[in-house]
Amino acid sequence: MTQPPAGGTGVPGGEASGWRAPEGDPPPPAGLATGPAVPGAPSQWGQVPQPSWGSPPPAGWGPPARPPAGIVPLRPLTVGEILDGSFQAVRSNARTMVGTAAAVVAGVTVVSLVPQALLLDRIKDNPYFSQGAAASISDQVDALAGLAQARAVPTVLTFVAVTMLQALLIVPVSEAVLGRRIDVGEMWRRARGRLLAALGLSLLTGLLVALAGLAVLVPGVVALLAGASGLGALLLVVGVAGAVVVALLLWVRWALAAPALVLEHAPVTTAMRRSWRLVGGSAWRVFGILLLAGIIVSIGQAVITVPVGILAGLPAAGEPSQYADLGLTFVQLLISGVGTIVAGAVFYPFSAAVSALLYIDLRMRREGLDVRLARAAAASSAQAGPV
Repeated sequence: MTQPPAGGTGVPGGEASGWRAPEGDPPPPAGLATGPAVPGAPSQWGQVPQPSWGSPPPAGWGPPARPPAGIVPLRPLTVGEILDGSFQAVRSNARTMVGTAAAVVAGVTVVSLVPQALLLDRIKDNPYFSQGAAASISDQVDALAGLAQARAVPTVLTFVAVTMLQALLIVPVSEAVLGRRIDVGEMWRRARGRLLAALGLSLLTGLLVALAGLAVLVPGVVALLAGASGLGALLLVVGVAGAVVVALLLWVRWALAAPALVLEHAPVTTAMRRSWRLVGGSAWRVFGILLLAGIIVSIGQAVITVPVGILAGLPAAGEPSQYADLGLTFVQLLISGVGTIVAGAVFYPFSAAVSALLYIDLRMRREGLDVRLARAAAASSAQAGPV
């Protein structure tokens, strides 16, 4: 979305001023960032005047000269429209979104291949890989510890890369809402200043969620240490359930912090507060949509990675250990990496699109952002000329 100069009017799709929260970030309903007045418009964006019967609609509130060709209607969205719009965002700008995701996941796969293979080669002689559950407990523990060490490198790299990738992909989704496409260079230029902040946001929210969950478990642990085994066990059971509830609540309330961070250029803590306020009152709906999107992503990735994983295990068939040979281990990791790249190229963009569209939907519901979007779409259509 074209970025106006700092301090300009700004429209959604423009610089941070176009997406920025209402001045002072008051509770909804609130106006959006200031812009040129529209003749006949009320003082607050989103407060549509009520015309009398038979009177024409006020100036400035009519339909745009050219219908927007975006991925979603410019109004509060249904669940189906958010999910369908997410797939449309990926499909309409596949070169930027799918291509970038594939490149990032491929880079992580290649970089982590050598250390992962070497760590797996260290445990190739563990009896667990040949005897399975018949191996001793110590052998099983050693094998699982070795596998965890081997997975540590790709896990850390994937976390960092995917967190930054999600921040990047929010930008083309915001453009696709108005039917626009941007290339990889423009996406990078618009989002590169927010990538480290996005990583810090993810680390901070993850840490706070973990600390909040652990805090709920403290009473049970204290009771057990004090010798009250019965009460301690009961408190721990309740604490585990409470920790899950608290973790889910915080995760949902901060789920839209990343779009606010990228599109509004908000600091980390401000983005967290923005997400908390936007989700407030809609937590169950947001949770349901994110859960449904997560199920779609999990099933879609499994459809791709499970068959590829089975195929990756074929070279080791008949060997005494799954990782009996270093070259064989490289082949297995390469084959499984192909499945990871394909799955990530499709479903990481979809996940980012769901988050971005949820953010836009809640701003349309609470802050009248649909009015600004419609104006931006009408301006773009006027500049493009008649169909």
